[in-house]
Formats: sequence, C-alpha cells, structure tokens
Amino acid sequence: MKIFFVFIIFCTLNLFGVDSIKCYQCSNHVNSINFHINCADPFAALETLSECPLEGGQNATLCRKLRQTIDTPDGKLVRITRSCGYIPNEQKERDSSCFRASFTSAAASKYCTCNENACNKVDTINKNSLITIIFLLTALYGVNNF
Repeated sequence: MKIFFVFIIFCTLNLFGVDSIKCYQCSNHVNSINFHINCADPFAALETLSECPLEGGQNATLCRKLRQTIDTPDGKLVRITRSCGYIPNEQKERDSSCFRASFTSAAASKYCTCNENACNKVDTINKNSLITIIFLLTALYGVNNF
C-alpha cells in the first residue's frame, strides 16, 4: 500500500508539467540576436533560461547546443549557440544525444539535443533519470520508516 501511495505521488508530480520546455537561449556570436558573452563554455549565463516560444503553432520539444569551431588566420574561433528545438532527428536520437560534423578541414560542428528543462547547459544530458531514481528511493525509504 505504501508503494502504491508513492507511485501516485510520483505520477501526479509528472502530470502537471508545462506545455513547452525551458531551454537556455543564447549565443556567443556577436551578430546573433541572442548575443551573450557568457554563452560560451564554461557556461555562466544562467539568466538566459526561459520557456521556449511557440514556433509555427508548435511547442518546443527539445533543447539544443551547437558548438562550431572554425579555423581562421588569427586562430580557432568557437561559436556556441543554445536554443529551443522543434523537430527531433529520429535517427540521431536512437544513436546518441550528440553528433559531430565536419564540412571542411577548417570547420567542425558538434550538435547536441536533449528533452528536459535546462538540459542544454552541457553536452552530455539526461540528469532527470538519476534525479527520478533518487526521489523514488528516498520516498520509499521515508514511507517504509514511518
């Protein structure tokens, strides 16, 4: 009975989510609309977290982080963009949360997606599973000891 009670609480907490995901939205590229110098790694622009806007009447379903490295005569230029995503890449989702692409010998990109609030802070993403397990174990321990 106690386990059933914990299960009901857990399900109730997960039902009352928001329609759209919250993502960090910024870029360290000077000409970007969401320019923010602290968008680069190590990431410090925590105030750039906001709910993703509707795009074409559709809610965002994922967060993205794009890291572009470009060789220039002055050295490597690194551009990082964090944003909302609306159309998942089904094949990529099965393989990994990140993939790399090189268009020329002078330019490379790393593109990561995730589907949890505030998950585009870093490249590797999926902390909610661990948080959920810790919550359930704590709840089970608490229920069994009262």
